[in-house]
Amino acid sequence: MTTALSRPLEDVRVERLRAAQARAVGTAFLRLRAWIVTPNALAAFTLSYLAGAPRRQLVGMACGMTLALGFFWFEWARARRVLVTWRWLVRSLLATLVVLGAMTALSGATSSPMFPLLFAPTVTLFAIAGRRAESLLAGALLALVLAGLALIPTGVPFPVVGQ
Repeated sequence: MTTALSRPLEDVRVERLRAAQARAVGTAFLRLRAWIVTPNALAAFTLSYLAGAPRRQLVGMACGMTLALGFFWFEWARARRVLVTWRWLVRSLLATLVVLGAMTALSGATSSPMFPLLFAPTVTLFAIAGRRAESLLAGALLALVLAGLALIPTGVPFPVVGQ
């Protein structure tokens, strides 16, 4: 039987359990992400090159991918030594969304082969956090990025790769 005095204690226990789960999932995620993203980034770059993407676009993609992958590998190395905090995971996923938005804009906006990747950070955060404020923030940021991409005319700043 739950009393008025034991209810707040139960809430604290539930919140601690959620925090521990988020740390465990976040740590595992950041330890795997670099290994998953690196071959896919290389494949995307290779396919863009083979599809005849302009040199300036390839240079931009290479710079963006190098920065993103460098960040992911830095997180991998750090996550091997320490548990990921909730704040670290949220900031990492939000930063990833912003970087993916920029990379998508540079590679064809809504026609970009990278477009579906935009949803990954937000979906990951919703899967971990449910309807917490951080998830809603990620959803709002995703909506903002999608609206910005929708305003970019086809072929700006580079032609759509593969057309």
